[in-house]
Amino acid sequence: MLAPEAIEDLHELRANVRVAVRDAIEYRLEHDPRFLRRIQQARASLRAGKGVRLEDVKV
Repeated sequence: MLAPEAIEDLHELRANVRVAVRDAIEYRLEHDPRFLRRIQQARASLRAGKGVRLEDVKV
């Protein structure tokens, strides 16, 4: 989700600041209409049987 540079910067912050940043990111996602639409579409796709089981994913 985050760029490698952002992750490095995040790890350099104090724990309480990291938590605040994480909470802010989560809040933005949870209230972003585009993100919520994607979640709804993904759930509808799964209900329609178009999902892939985790066991079937080859890495």
